Amino acid sequence: METATYSVALVERQDGFEVDGAALVHAVVADVLAGVTPAVIAARFHNGVAAMILCGCQAMRERSGLTMVALSGGVFQNMLLLGRAVDLLEADGFRVLRHRQVPPNDGGISLGQAVVASHLNRFAVPVGSS
Repeated sequence: METATYSVALVERQDGFEVDGAALVHAVVADVLAGVTPAVIAARFHNGVAAMILCGCQAMRERSGLTMVALSGGVFQNMLLLGRAVDLLEADGFRVLRHRQVPPNDGGISLGQAVVASHLNRFAVPVGSS
């Protein structure tokens, strides 16, 4: 398994920070041009994105002291990325929450909307009633 990763930069902003993925993209292009195999590039890319997630979480922990992280969103349907991110975060002392029964993508959002709508509908006054 490829363990190398593309570099990640954390950029401080006035209202917080952002993870700059430009270096990662440049490294991918350089590897493609150098003839590195797609499998190695893909592994390095996933390692780099997982490192970005760790870097962002570390910055938030430094500011807030929080050590619990929730991984949600369609990107976490990618089991390779999810596994690498979880491994890095847990090795760094984070407690990681992730989806187990509800999908992390729009399906989960839709389910949440349906639950809220159902709850609100129980208390709704029918239109035209007094």
